[in-house]
Amino acid sequence: LSVSKLTAGSLAVGQYVQSTNYVPNVSGWQWRADGSAELGSQYIRGKLTAAQIDTRGLDIKDAAGNVILSSGSSLGAQVATTYGGGNLCQNSGFDSGTLDKWTGATGIDLSADWMPHGGHAAYAVQTSGTAYMEIVSANIPVKAGQRYEYHGKTGAHRCNVAVFIYWFNSTNNVVGNTPLIYNLQEAAGGPSLNAWKHHGGVGVAPAGAVAARFIFRKDTTAAGHTDSYMFATQAYFGEAGANQTTFTPWAPSVGGGRFGALDQITSGNASTYIADLAVNTLQIANNAVTVPTSANAENTVTITPEGGYVLFAPTINSQGGMTTILVGVSLFASSASLIFGVRVYRNGAFLKEFESSGSANHFATFVLTDVFNGDASYGLFIYKKYSALLDGSVRQRTLIVSGAKR
Repeated sequence: LSVSKLTAGSLAVGQYVQSTNYVPNVSGWQWRADGSAELGSQYIRGKLTAAQIDTRGLDIKDAAGNVILSSGSSLGAQVATTYGGGNLCQNSGFDSGTLDKWTGATGIDLSADWMPHGGHAAYAVQTSGTAYMEIVSANIPVKAGQRYEYHGKTGAHRCNVAVFIYWFNSTNNVVGNTPLIYNLQEAAGGPSLNAWKHHGGVGVAPAGAVAARFIFRKDTTAAGHTDSYMFATQAYFGEAGANQTTFTPWAPSVGGGRFGALDQITSGNASTYIADLAVNTLQIANNAVTVPTSANAENTVTITPEGGYVLFAPTINSQGGMTTILVGVSLFASSASLIFGVRVYRNGAFLKEFESSGSANHFATFVLTDVFNGDASYGLFIYKKYSALLDGSVRQRTLIVSGAKR
């Protein structure tokens, strides 16, 4: 049967139907009786529903035709190149409520009407139209040749506002800058972030660059006006992905930069990350702090029947009547026949008495728990316990205040 056109309500095929130019894996098409098919490029107007898709050449694109997911590389690599590596700009949202790490601003949080609700915004104001003003970040370390993204949110009143980056070399001289991306009085700012212009760009750190500074620039006051304002918030500066086509969502930077790689503060790095503590009010949980201190004397002292060598430890502040003091002592006598006593005093007042053992080079040890409200200075009074014995000596006298807990 040979026909130029076949019209059928239904057609049953026992093997396959294919185009005349069908060559397996090369050209044409073929529909098989088992339901499988080999086709060339296809356009589907409706929805595609499939229980399973196995592909080696799939590209998923956004509405603008940009590839946002491709089977040509790993998902991890594409995520890394779609967005940047994190915000390197310190105090980028002025979240401390201060202008720390920034210079050039007139102030911060002019009023609730000109700052993001729940956030903060720096501002610059001019009463003349003869010059520009800049709010400038602290230096941000960079690598020459690296691609970086920069963007921020601004409000512009009677002036134009730009965001851009200055690049600096090791002698702190400018070696270039990125393009200035403007808010041409298109957005004024306010409590809603929808009222701010989000603008920025991408730049490559030039040869010799070792640092960058993020710039919010307020241009001169528009003609016919006596003053102008710039509002700025949520600056972002970070490494850009190789295939990045959109801004990385803003997030605050990690304070100081160093904390980004810090898992835990330990005794070994505490001096690097914590300066001397100076606070107005500090609350510490019960039994949460131990403050060791001690006083000792290595020289030998003669103990007579009349006795007495007094050794005082450093003063311990035990305010509030909640401080528990644990005191220990070790003393070595010159003879087993020398039995000596030890009296413990606080601020000159007797607390408790202890007696040494009766063996050679014997010693006295004790643990004393004391609760006292105020500054406490502890000391020892050492004497011969039995006056009928010969005089002797005691060495290695140590008083340890091993805990001061509140």
